[in-house]
Amino acid sequence: MNLDPLLSPRSIAILGASERGPGARVRESLQRLGFTGPVHQVNPRRTTVAGRPCYPDISSIGASVDLAVLALSSGYVVPALEQCASSGVRAAVVFAGGFAEAGTAGAGHQQRLANVARASEMSVLGPNCMGYVRPPAGHAVYLDHLRQAPRPGGVALVTQSGSVGVGALNHTGTLALSAMISVGNEAVVTAADVVNWLITDEPTRAIALFIEDTARVRPLLNAASRALDAGKPVVVCRSGRSEAGARAAQTHTGALATEDRALRTVLRAHGIVTVDDLDELCAAAEILATRRTGGRRLAGATVSGGHVGLLHDLAADADLSFPEPAAEDAALIEEALGEPRTLHNPLDAWADADVAGGFGRALRALQASSGYDAFVIVVDAPADPPTSDPELSLDFARSAVEAASDDERLWVITTSSVASDDPRVTALARASGIPRLTGLRYAMNALGSIVSTPGNAGPGAVRRRPCDIRLGEVRPGPVPATEAEGYELLSSIGVAVPEHQVCLDRSALLAAAEEIGFPLVAKAHRPGLLHKSAAGGVILGIRDAEELSRAFSTLTAGTPDGPSDVLLVRQADPGVDVLVGARDDPHVGPILLVGTGGAHAELIDDIAILPAPASRPEIEQALAGTRAGQLLAISGCGPGSAGLGALVDAIEAIGGLIASVGAPGMSLDVNPVRVTPGGALALDFAATGDAERVAPGRGAQIVN
Repeated sequence: MNLDPLLSPRSIAILGASERGPGARVRESLQRLGFTGPVHQVNPRRTTVAGRPCYPDISSIGASVDLAVLALSSGYVVPALEQCASSGVRAAVVFAGGFAEAGTAGAGHQQRLANVARASEMSVLGPNCMGYVRPPAGHAVYLDHLRQAPRPGGVALVTQSGSVGVGALNHTGTLALSAMISVGNEAVVTAADVVNWLITDEPTRAIALFIEDTARVRPLLNAASRALDAGKPVVVCRSGRSEAGARAAQTHTGALATEDRALRTVLRAHGIVTVDDLDELCAAAEILATRRTGGRRLAGATVSGGHVGLLHDLAADADLSFPEPAAEDAALIEEALGEPRTLHNPLDAWADADVAGGFGRALRALQASSGYDAFVIVVDAPADPPTSDPELSLDFARSAVEAASDDERLWVITTSSVASDDPRVTALARASGIPRLTGLRYAMNALGSIVSTPGNAGPGAVRRRPCDIRLGEVRPGPVPATEAEGYELLSSIGVAVPEHQVCLDRSALLAAAEEIGFPLVAKAHRPGLLHKSAAGGVILGIRDAEELSRAFSTLTAGTPDGPSDVLLVRQADPGVDVLVGARDDPHVGPILLVGTGGAHAELIDDIAILPAPASRPEIEQALAGTRAGQLLAISGCGPGSAGLGALVDAIEAIGGLIASVGAPGMSLDVNPVRVTPGGALALDFAATGDAERVAPGRGAQIVN
């Protein structure tokens, strides 16, 4: 889809032109930002508006129009769009609400709008959007008042929420925008389409995304990956993270792989930074737009001893640190200040003899150390301070800018708390390409989010690339309805399962026991039984025929949901129980879960999530970050053991399976996999989802 007529129009028509209201605001904003192309006005009730000609309809203009701005109520939108299509208009912005967000009738109305647009190959932004502002280009097709031209810069914000766009335009920090684009209901043009367009937008250096609806995350993920490949980093903030409905708790995998967990995992794995709120979104975007690489080792400077401890605490919360410099570097700092220091990083750089000069010299001394990846300089410079000396704060900022000018590492100037800023400090930082952030927590959290994302953690960092999947004979087919069918599927992809038999009567049970050998586990066995232990459908440690006969009577008498056959399984040796889950998430695609397994997996909530399929190093790293990984290490099943090798093999194969033949909503729950020093056995299996997607085959293999 070509978005140039929409986002970079040469000519514009305002339908619903008026002296006041949305049409007037669009006209005034275009004038304020210096749009140089023709702006035509359309209103059948007026011949002039604001002293300029006004046409009765768009066909009367008599000149080509790239973009139609529909400043109309919802009932007039579709007929007006049809007229635009007939007149060859290539793009439109629809501000009006009352479409899909308003219920069934509105959804039908939106579908008619989309049909008109697609039939005429017209790119339509909205409906229910605020439009867009592109300061460097002088374009502002924007519903709200623009009292002044926003600061031009390198951050492009794409938002599903119009009010978030307003907040970005009004941001009190140095957020300087290449674009703010509100996509609204995305009836035609989606956020992914906009991100694809921004890849070639010269002023844009970083892309910030605010999303509410995750239904279109997959194309958005693809677009963001292309942006990263083009050297334009991406940061995402998502609302609705706490929705209880995201839990899909039919299996342990569904309950633990909440929508937010899965989304964050997939985004980060592909190099996309995720943050929790709008201030962090703005801060991270400004940092990313510098294109300077950072890292976890920070150097900090302030003129307050109180800030030092706070910076340490906030850095630790964000998995960052302020390492002490080497002894020779510490001596240089003390020489620069003319006074000894207990701590040299973060540095309380106040020097009574020469405050401004000492601060600058101390920064240079701190900068001389090669042991730091980024610099965080705290400068409070209120716009109209009741007590502070504004000139002194400006001197501190100048010192930071001068030190950063000949240093390729990341530098950030932040305030200690959120407050209005001296515009001179803001302008100084902006002109020097240094982020001016507001608030220590926002600064630390933004830095932590960036460096914890693959590909953003300094020189040599790389982001995840998809694995190559070779699945041999595994093919689409019915999802296993019973645990025995699940065992067959797992065995077909190379995952070891215990010796087992399904028994329909007592004599078959006794014969199977003689063949398998005691001790045994007896399980209720019928289609759709997911939580056997909770339903009283698992009997462990059966040691002789008498105990087996009693177990058969108990299980065939029925669990709460009715009678059952019996699955007889050889009891596994003691070991470490690991949960291995796989899910084809409807929004973000195939994922894997690994962590502490057993009947209480959800209570323990010890999991790592990673995109599927996953490579061996990714799986090993994920396991190492869980308590299950720690248990494996102290149980003789750590790195180099046959048990860990077999577990990783199983996780690889299960990830390849869900990635190749899964369907949206499908979950495979292998809980637990029992790991011993000598190997790993998949003891339990449950599946939910599409009944026509998975069948046993032979020979799953992942190639990294």
